[in-house]
Amino acid sequence: IRVLQRKDVYKRQALHIMITDLMGRVFLNEKVQILDFIDISTVVQTDIYLLTVYDGQFTKTQKVFIQNY
Repeated sequence: IRVLQRKDVYKRQALHIMITDLMGRVFLNEKVQILDFIDISTVVQTDIYLLTVYDGQFTKTQKVFIQNY
């Protein structure tokens, strides 16, 4: 996962990222800097997950399909 910057977010602001499965089990729960790379290949298997990003003001959750080779 590459963390990209939104135009309205300050460049050095950290983001909180959480990956959970549809049963609510947490696989990743990290605070990252914008433009960081997060290697999730050892954390998750191929499946559908919920990716939640919180920037200190807003929370966005998206259902994603992650394919791990």
